[in-house]
Amino acid sequence: MREVAGVRADAVLSEVESYFGIKGEEIRRREQRYTQARYVASFLLRRHCLMSLREIGARVGLHYSAVGNAIRQVRDRPTASQAISLRALEAKLKNR
Repeated sequence: MREVAGVRADAVLSEVESYFGIKGEEIRRREQRYTQARYVASFLLRRHCLMSLREIGARVGLHYSAVGNAIRQVRDRPTASQAISLRALEAKLKNR
């Protein structure tokens, strides 16, 4: 696993879990209420940790092709709530 600017995958996931109010393995559950967290986590892991789609998928419970779609959706057409969460999480990760 590669790191960019000292941000570790565990730190990204910890921040996402904290922001969305979920714990540990909940992000891997295939329930609708965890979709936003999985999508945002996928985008941030790819951006800050340069992880492969397969590595990200293993961390967030998505198939690698779904990870690619999630990243593309967040990057190109984020929902209003995704944009808000990304700004907040990016600020937290920047201060690490």
